This record gives sequence, structure tokens and C-alpha cells, in this order.
Amino acid sequence: MKVKITDERGNKNEKEIQIEKTSVKDLLEQLKINPLVAIVMRKGEIILESDIVTNNDEIKIINVIHGG
Repeated sequence: MKVKITDERGNKNEKEIQIEKTSVKDLLEQLKINPLVAIVMRKGEIILESDIVTNNDEIKIINVIHGG
């Protein structure tokens, strides 16, 4: 699975990981990304933590800025 990660400053990082299938929540845990500050997309659409992703998916993870 190809995972593209964009941090809160717009820096981009691409990773190739081998996972047959997993939930978005488990993927974020494996990548050590807090799900409360991340938006996960597949094919341009936002997907939920409960959605399943597979090795054939290309996933984009955007870390969002928050605060006051």
C-alpha cells in the first residue's frame, strides 16, 4: 500500500507498507499518527477509522492544524 502523509506544515512524505488489509484506525496506530488530528483519504474521498484499507489502496493522510 502506498501511503502519502502531509504534515501540518505541508511537508510530504511517501511510504510503501505491506499490509493485506486493516482498518484505518489500525493503520494510523501502526504509523504512530493520532487519529484525532488526521484526515484519511482514498481516491479523493474522506474515509472513516472503521473503513478497511488493503494493499491495493493508495492512501493520503493529512495532519491538520488545530488550536486557538
